[in-house]
Amino acid sequence: MKVHLVPKTNNKKTGKVAATYITGDTCPDRCPFLSICYANQGTMGNTPFKIAETHGSDDLTKTADGIRSLPKGSLVRHAVSGEPTEAYVQAMGAAHEDRPDTLGWTYLHSWPDRSPAEFPANLVPNASCETQEELEKAQANGWDTVLVATGADDELIGQTVAGRRVIVCPNQTRGVTCAECRLCMKRDRKATIAFLPHGAKNKIGLAVANKR
Repeated sequence: MKVHLVPKTNNKKTGKVAATYITGDTCPDRCPFLSICYANQGTMGNTPFKIAETHGSDDLTKTADGIRSLPKGSLVRHAVSGEPTEAYVQAMGAAHEDRPDTLGWTYLHSWPDRSPAEFPANLVPNASCETQEELEKAQANGWDTVLVATGADDELIGQTVAGRRVIVCPNQTRGVTCAECRLCMKRDRKATIAFLPHGAKNKIGLAVANKR
């Protein structure tokens, strides 16, 4: 595993936040998007996975110290690529505990084998789900949830699953950035955030539909 921290990004989706990139050897086998993940895509071969591999370090302390040195009130999008492993969460969680003014968030496909208790209060984990059954299981085990949707016509959008209404990511409906929205950074929220797949061939949406 290699990790690379970018102290300041200005991505059109996330806005002005810090971000980490992790190599793909951390991704769990249960993820249905291993060969079609957005982290495999980029211009001139500069994919998120490639950024982690080329610029990253296997020294988690180095990355954690980078988080400790961020400007006051920083937001951190953890694991733009790759999976936040237990060792990663332990190191980055300690950094967030040392910097209670920071706020981080991330997404996991490995949630069935993990616990949200691993994460400190200011590093918010989201269980990445594809089906209603997964949403119900994740919420029963204390996770906040997100849903990878089949598309804008996904039948789960607008429904209430395990007491939480499924709503589309505000970036995809109103163009607000993660830095402005912060829904995925809220614990015990009353909503599941659905992400609409994009791209001409919609391989992600088809993979979700096949899984259901």
